[in-house]
Amino acid sequence: MGWLGQPIDNPESVTQVCELVIHQQDIRRAINRSRAIAPDLVQVVLDHSLDDKGGKSVNYAGKRVGGLALTATDMAWTFGTGAEVSGKAEAILMAVNGRDQAVADLTGPGVATLAQRTATWSARFADM
Repeated sequence: MGWLGQPIDNPESVTQVCELVIHQQDIRRAINRSRAIAPDLVQVVLDHSLDDKGGKSVNYAGKRVGGLALTATDMAWTFGTGAEVSGKAEAILMAVNGRDQAVADLTGPGVATLAQRTATWSARFADM
C-alpha cells in the first residue's frame, strides 16, 4: 500500500499529508478556487507544521512564528505567545508555511513581523 493509504498517525504520512494540503492550497489560491478544509485536517497540518519534527520538515514553519501568538478565528486553535496574529486557520496555515499572499488575510499586531518573515521565505523562490 502506498503512503496515501497509511494512517495519519504515521509520522511520514503526516508530513506528506501536510505537503499535499499546502500545495493544493497553493494552486487553489492561485486560481481563486477556495476550499473548505475539515477543521480536524487543518489542525493536524498546523500542529505538525509547528511541532519539533514537522517544523523542520514542512517549510520550516517554526522559524516564522517565534514571538507570535497565533489564533484561528474559525476553529478552536491557538499557538505560541507574543504579538497576536489572527484569522482563518487556512490563512494561518499558509502564512506560517511561507506563503506571503496569505498574510493579507490575517490581522493583529504581529502581522507585520509574520509578513517580513514570509516575504523572506517567498523571495527564495521568486526566480524559479
